[in-house]
Amino acid sequence: MGGLGDGGLVTVSARLRGMRDLGRYSHARYPHDGWGRRARLDEFTAAECLLEFAELEVWNRRHRQIVACYSAALAHSVVRPPFAASGRDHAYFNYVVQSPSMTIREPFEQHLRGRHRGGRAIYACASPGAVP
Repeated sequence: MGGLGDGGLVTVSARLRGMRDLGRYSHARYPHDGWGRRARLDEFTAAECLLEFAELEVWNRRHRQIVACYSAALAHSVVRPPFAASGRDHAYFNYVVQSPSMTIREPFEQHLRGRHRGGRAIYACASPGAVP
């Protein structure tokens, strides 16, 4: 769900710009230099979100159908689909997969882009023992 605006604009202070972007003060995507927030909601945006809320379960159900296809396609792959606990429903805002190495992840991302499916490293930090 989203809204059309946040009702404010900060352009003067780098510190304020960083606070409005979850603590990202630099132009880098992953490092967070401090605490920030996203807690802006004016009345117009709230009304819009209430209208969208009525459609939320339909959207989530569609996400789960798409995820079932993706997970089936990855069933016998070294790229691991996200874990879903039994008896739980997930909205899958991001479909985060785990790749054992960058040499596998990069061609996988290219394959997705070639099929017009977005794919990029969101959590790019390797786990201990991962192969570069």
